[in-house]
Amino acid sequence: MAEIIDLTSTREFRVRELERVVEEGLKHPNDEVLSLWKEMAIAAVRKYPGPPNPTHPQLNFTLPRSVSEAETDNIRKAVQEFFRSYQNDVQNQMTEILKDIFLLQKEVAECRVRES
Repeated sequence: MAEIIDLTSTREFRVRELERVVEEGLKHPNDEVLSLWKEMAIAAVRKYPGPPNPTHPQLNFTLPRSVSEAETDNIRKAVQEFFRSYQNDVQNQMTEILKDIFLLQKEVAECRVRES
């Protein structure tokens, strides 16, 4: 018996949400810095919106005939929960990385505006 588990992500939704957060959330008293900072932040969001889609978006494996339907459901649920949990962990880490990138971009924008 073959099992297929879909591992695709919601990358496009994540990009739109992060762009919204950048547009609404970044604040700076200098409009020139803010504009430059938002431009860089949106570029980072588009480049790194979250974990990449899996190269192989389906996990396909064959279970022995001796595995019951209830056991198959339990295996499916356990594998799906593992991947959901792992994807959330990776997403959380990437969110922290993006925050660090945004703060560095703010400093770069401030430096560029000071030097211009």
